[in-house]
Amino acid sequence: ETTNKNRPWLVALLVGLAGLSRLPVFLTFPFFAYTVSWGASGRGNMIRRLALFGGVLAVMGGLYLLYTYGEYGTINLGYERGQFVNEPQFSKGLFNISYIPRQIEAIFFYHPERVDGFPFFKPSFMGMGLFFTTPALLYMFRARLKDKLTLAALGGLLLTSIPMLTYGVT
Repeated sequence: ETTNKNRPWLVALLVGLAGLSRLPVFLTFPFFAYTVSWGASGRGNMIRRLALFGGVLAVMGGLYLLYTYGEYGTINLGYERGQFVNEPQFSKGLFNISYIPRQIEAIFFYHPERVDGFPFFKPSFMGMGLFFTTPALLYMFRARLKDKLTLAALGGLLLTSIPMLTYGVT
């Protein structure tokens, strides 16, 4: 959508729907805000496009908060419920920088396990490294950091990585 019609309301709706399925996706907003501003002719038009994008995305985030409140009676993520409190993965809380090494290991080094018989491999229970699941990601090393679009994507990636790298489980 951002490379074709680039409708701010639809870009925000799609980012919001993805965010409803995986919360850290909401943190990719800098990248999509940048792409939405492409279609602007003049400062006023750019502000309108960004306001429309931000407004729709805020509505999507608000819908998530309403759902969470309806489900748990609070706007937190619901992880404070009893079934999660005593999990060993959360020994230092839900989010902690001490979890980063195990996340890095999972992201880059967890590989499929060998099994007898077809299909000969199975995914690791703890996760699978990016390059084992999506070898095409190797193309990212060809990116030029001088490109504004690449920098905007990197900003979204870094923001999204914060909760993912500091979360208790892989």
